[in-house]
Amino acid sequence: MKSNIASDEQQHPAVELATALIDASNAGAAILSQTPGVSRCNARLLDILGLSQEQHACTLERFVPVDETGKAFIQFERFRAGKLKRFSEKCQVNRADGEPHWVDLSLTRLEVPGVTDGLPLTLVSLIDIDRETKALAEIADNQERLEAALEAAGHGMWEFDRRTDTLTLSPGWKKLRGVPVDEDVKMDRDSWLSRVHPDDIERINQTSDQQGQGHDGFDTLEYRERHRDGHYIWIYSRGRPYDFDDTDKPLKVIGTDTDITKLKTIEAELAAQKERLRVTLESIADGVISCDANGTITFMNKSAEQMTDWPAGEAIGCKLSDVFKSVEDSADEKPIDLAGICLRDGSVQHYKNYSKLICRDGRERYIRQSASPLHGMTGANSGAVVVFQDATRSRQQQLDLEYSATHDQLTGLLNRNALETYLDDAISTAREENQEHALLLMDLDHFKAVNDGAGHAAGDALLQTISDIVTGLCKEDDCVARIGGDEFVIVLADRSIKEARIVANRIVDAIAALEFEWHGQVFKVGTSVGVASITRDTNDPVELFKLADAACYEAKRNGRGCAIVGC
Repeated sequence: MKSNIASDEQQHPAVELATALIDASNAGAAILSQTPGVSRCNARLLDILGLSQEQHACTLERFVPVDETGKAFIQFERFRAGKLKRFSEKCQVNRADGEPHWVDLSLTRLEVPGVTDGLPLTLVSLIDIDRETKALAEIADNQERLEAALEAAGHGMWEFDRRTDTLTLSPGWKKLRGVPVDEDVKMDRDSWLSRVHPDDIERINQTSDQQGQGHDGFDTLEYRERHRDGHYIWIYSRGRPYDFDDTDKPLKVIGTDTDITKLKTIEAELAAQKERLRVTLESIADGVISCDANGTITFMNKSAEQMTDWPAGEAIGCKLSDVFKSVEDSADEKPIDLAGICLRDGSVQHYKNYSKLICRDGRERYIRQSASPLHGMTGANSGAVVVFQDATRSRQQQLDLEYSATHDQLTGLLNRNALETYLDDAISTAREENQEHALLLMDLDHFKAVNDGAGHAAGDALLQTISDIVTGLCKEDDCVARIGGDEFVIVLADRSIKEARIVANRIVDAIAALEFEWHGQVFKVGTSVGVASITRDTNDPVELFKLADAACYEAKRNGRGCAIVGC
């Protein structure tokens, strides 16, 4: 029977590989998620648990040891609480019909970004030892029946008698290794170790004697042993003493061996896939941060570390909103929470505009960002992934272009285009809200003498100085613009013609008092100002300019250095 597979994960390479290997395993095998439901399991596991094909759904609760006072139950609870990455015990679990059943249960926690949605998977290996365990209790009366049961379950049994220094091997033990059943096998320690993979010998030397003594935590052993045809297979060996002398020294040790090569292959391939995914995420320039359903960070790549100024080791476990502080690129800087929208709505979110990222040290950078929800095995939202790019350079270039389009390059004042927009708004508010504004057209006097006598650099410096003087005499919501050469226009917001005349005279007096020095030369300039009122009757900005220009010309005719109100 094919394993049960969540359809939305069917095409992931790691899932496909895990499914194929689990289906081929002769042991019960499954991969569980932390959310309810089995993501994949094989027919052997269903058979061991007494589940029908229609009742395949199960969770980690299915494997709780029956004896709540035993060591296996305590270790299981530690594993479930995340304190152990691996659980391996011989225990009884309840089958679907409620009957307790002896199994060799192994649980391994795996984390595979992109497959687990940031949550760990649990790899389950379930070896049916119910028959062998019950048979071991009657081993003296029914040895032949026990060996048959073990062989049928795919296990090999061994028994070591310290009194006679003999090792008894079952036919199933030999079949696992490709050894003919009728062949005598040399099982002294040196002969055995000669068949063990060189990388496992040191570990075996450290643990095998402890296993033979029955020490807690050493009743299982995993190692690679050379098959008769030359390749190595993974052996899962469990053994315990069952006969002791008067001093409690073990006399007999009995155990079983199981071929777990397929499950080990699954572990290795999933680990390799995890590493490939990790390297990929670490190598891209985009920042990637994932969080769980509670908004707690579970992963952060190097680019995200650099952009947020948060080391991943400190950020993981924190709330996403505390690390990834994103706000709108606007005056009020409203917070942006795409991940929160994903968790609430389950939809992909793209923020179309530039946004600001507030780094840990208070610096700001412009970013582009999007967020995608993570769906668990049941389809429910289990988290979100935020992906963002550093867009500081492109945003600054855009701001520079926008600034150039509306500002005079020399003085930084508004240019003619921006002035026209501002003036249109002023005319609209005067007409619609019955407000009164004023337009001042200002032309410098004797400016040509500075350009001719000291050069254009001096003229440019003088224009910048004049700009600062005029801006300083205006309010923040007034508009000051340079429209070309030595001509300036000021739009005074919400000001009567009387108030406008006062401002114009102040500007005339301030410029008249200026003594502009350039490389030892001192220049005196002045300005003539034409003033025009903007009222509810003003409709045409062209006519308004003509009125102010005529008043400015009149000021020059009257001896310059004065302000005239047009009428």
